[in-house]
Amino acid sequence: MPSSVSRKTFLFRSTLTLAAAAFAGPRLLAQSPAPSSAAPSVPNRGPQIESARAKEFVVAGDGNLDKVKEMLAAQPAI
Repeated sequence: MPSSVSRKTFLFRSTLTLAAAAFAGPRLLAQSPAPSSAAPSVPNRGPQIESARAKEFVVAGDGNLDKVKEMLAAQPAI
């Protein structure tokens, strides 16, 4: 059976809970900063493929498997 709590006690506890959440909440959810000395690494992907060649590959991928295989054999990086 729950014990009865006065309105004053309830409000006091609620206020403490809200104050604790307001103070600690942002600190708990914040991400730790990345080390300043570590630069993000970008993988070497080789030369950029011409847009016409890429478009041809995408169009062939919609149903021409033989063309896709042929293009991959000629240029695996595509």
